[in-house]
Amino acid sequence: MFSMTFTALSPNATAMSSALTDAGQGPVVVLLHSSMASKTQWRALCERLEPEWRVLAIDLYGYGDAPEAPLHPAFGLADEAQRVLSLLDERLPAGTPWHLVGHSYGGGVALRVAHARPSSVRSLALYEPTAFHLVAPAFAADLAEVRAVARLAATHQPADRLESTGRFLDFWNGPSYFEQLPPARRAQFASLLPKVALDFQGLFGDPLTPQDHVHPGVPATLIGGRHSPLCAHRVIEALAGVWPHADTHWVDAGHMGPLTHPDQVNAMIERHLRAAIARQADTT
Repeated sequence: MFSMTFTALSPNATAMSSALTDAGQGPVVVLLHSSMASKTQWRALCERLEPEWRVLAIDLYGYGDAPEAPLHPAFGLADEAQRVLSLLDERLPAGTPWHLVGHSYGGGVALRVAHARPSSVRSLALYEPTAFHLVAPAFAADLAEVRAVARLAATHQPADRLESTGRFLDFWNGPSYFEQLPPARRAQFASLLPKVALDFQGLFGDPLTPQDHVHPGVPATLIGGRHSPLCAHRVIEALAGVWPHADTHWVDAGHMGPLTHPDQVNAMIERHLRAAIARQADTT
């Protein structure tokens, strides 16, 4: 496990309620985004679902309009999940069930949210959740490169922040992605690197096992990109091993498929949600 060097994050005084969008009517769907992104990642999916669903897209700690993450050494997915649950409890009547959708880091958070409140979860749709703590030790070598990226994020010096940010973004988006961005955009991404370090801390350090994420009777869909790093595939395999009835789909995309191939990915998510609702109707 890499060691963590904490860097002070700038304060964010934006009201908590602005850290989510809430639109539409119908069954509730909660959308959780990837690292270095925000709730706006899901704009196209929101527009697709809002005619028939109530869609809540939430900014995770340190992104968009969310407050900065609490700087304590044990920060992890449980902290992130607790904030998501607090927002849902503020917004929804007690006992309201919901469907969870997550991508990458947001998928890891979604797993933790479901574990904390299993009675509220009606389904899970995850695109490459990066919950690396779920990968079996036998596949540790397949995590070596992403661990190196995580270590750079955690231990970088201010003078090296742009380079470390580039390593992170190129790992997930492909070679030379970072250098092709405008300088202002590179600087914006670099400002988020301290939160990325915390994200990795949670994704590698969470104590839960694949068996802890078994939710009998809860429909699940796992989506992966054929061109993604192997480490992302290993997480899908770990979850598929304990979710024997999960639907697993592969798209001709990489890890950022929800952004690069939104029509294809969003159609899969919508089909998953409709199937989950139909299944629920058949059992009531």
